[in-house]
Amino acid sequence: MELRWSADDFPQVNPIAGPPILITPEMLADAVAKMQPGKAPEPSGVVSEMLNASMKASCAILSKLANTIVAENRIPDDWTRSTRYESLGRYLM
Repeated sequence: MELRWSADDFPQVNPIAGPPILITPEMLADAVAKMQPGKAPEPSGVVSEMLNASMKASCAILSKLANTIVAENRIPDDWTRSTRYESLGRYLM
């Protein structure tokens, strides 16, 4: 089910100035640790249990990927068919 959003639902805020924050492996490790196990995989086939099992390596790789995405201001095309990056983002907040 898709929710209908109105522009009136969002407050007007000032733009944020300055460089983006650096996403560290530790930030990602904290986010992965909060993800619930037993969820169905997204199109990538990756589930939270895989990330937890390879925490050190996966978080190092994912932090490089996340920082590249922020620097280039572009989300990989296949992520547009997935909600996993949205759920990981919620845990980073």
